[in-house]
This record gives sequence, C-alpha cells and structure tokens, in this order.
Amino acid sequence: MKKRHIRDYAELRPLVEEMGILPLFPGAIQGYSLWDYTDEADWFQGDSEYDPWEWRCRAAAEGHLAYGKFFGGKAGFISRTWFPVFVNARRRGLTFDAIRRKEKWPEDTRKVMALFQQEGEFPSNDVKKRSGLTRSFDRTVTLLQHKTYLLTTGFFRKRSKEGLEYGWSTAILATAETYFGTQYVHSCSYDSWQDSRQEILDHVAGMFPRAPSRLLHLFLD
Repeated sequence: MKKRHIRDYAELRPLVEEMGILPLFPGAIQGYSLWDYTDEADWFQGDSEYDPWEWRCRAAAEGHLAYGKFFGGKAGFISRTWFPVFVNARRRGLTFDAIRRKEKWPEDTRKVMALFQQEGEFPSNDVKKRSGLTRSFDRTVTLLQHKTYLLTTGFFRKRSKEGLEYGWSTAILATAETYFGTQYVHSCSYDSWQDSRQEILDHVAGMFPRAPSRLLHLFLD
C-alpha cells in the first residue's frame, strides 16, 4: 500500500482501521509498523498529540483499537473490525482451559487469568503482586496478550504529594471480553480458526505483496 507519514494522534485511528493490523515498531515485514509511518524525530518527546510513543496510551484507553503485545512479543494495534478474526485464529476455537492444556502452558497463566474472573481490570503491578509471580510475570502476560486473552487498556504514573506525575508508566490490563464485550470478541467463532488465520495472511500479503511467505507466517504465529 502507498506509504504516507502521519503527524498527529487524530490520524492514528484511521490508519489502523485502514490497515487493520499495525505493529508499533519494525519487525519481520519491512516497512510494516507505526514507526515506518511516522517521523523518527517525533518519537519520545512526551507530547500526547504529536509523539507516536504517547499515542499508545490514549488509544489503549479509548476502546476503539486493541493494543497489546500481539506480534511475537512486540506491541501493536489491531482494529476493532479485525480483532475477532485474530481471536479466532489465535485461540483456535478452544476455551482458555482447553488451549492451556493442549499447548501445555505453565500454571502461571491460570493464576493470572483467575484474577480477571473476579474483577475486570487491574494495573499490571497489582496483577504481579496478587498472582505471586516474579521472574515469569512478563513472559506470562506477553503470552496471554499474544493469544488475545489480555489487552493493555491504559497507562498511569504515580503522583507525588504535590500531584505531579513521576516514574515510568504502568500498564493497565483487562481481558478482551471486558474491553470489547464477550459477544463481539467471539463473533467469528463460527468460522474455522484455519479460515481466520488464512484471512489475516491474505490481508497482510495484499498490503505487502513482496513480503516472503515465511515472514507472513512468522508475523502471525
């Protein structure tokens, strides 16, 4: 597709909706990331209107786009339209317990997901504390986001007594069902997961026809 640069936050949502799927940073497919559609000089400036790094915070909280580590452990956006297709492809028509047993996921994944059955949304540091996980926490959350069970739904920073923000931003996590609604998240469940997977591959191949097939499969898996 024709490359263009976007310069402010208002242009992010139309770009993601047009592309359907957009990693944040460069990965397996050349030219396929928000980084490639923006100017490098605009990044990490701290301006929520013009800094693409800050756009993820606003987009995650607004409920129009899915944001999380969906692409081989790397973060990015999936449009609302394409998200149910991704859910069907990644979960392969299985319940959480079924896919956990089939793919032999560690017990840590069950501990984290059990928290979200009680409440809908948690800061990631609370999830880490309540689950009792330490070294495996980041790996566990990344797996659950890759499989579309958890999304990043916002960020916050600590505040001083004077009300000033400080320190690194902390992600807020929620299940996809909490964020978009259970019925919508599972709206492609009547299709086979193989068909959904092929639909995504065809879509990305249509945008990047020169990308080698092995990279397309690597991107999806």
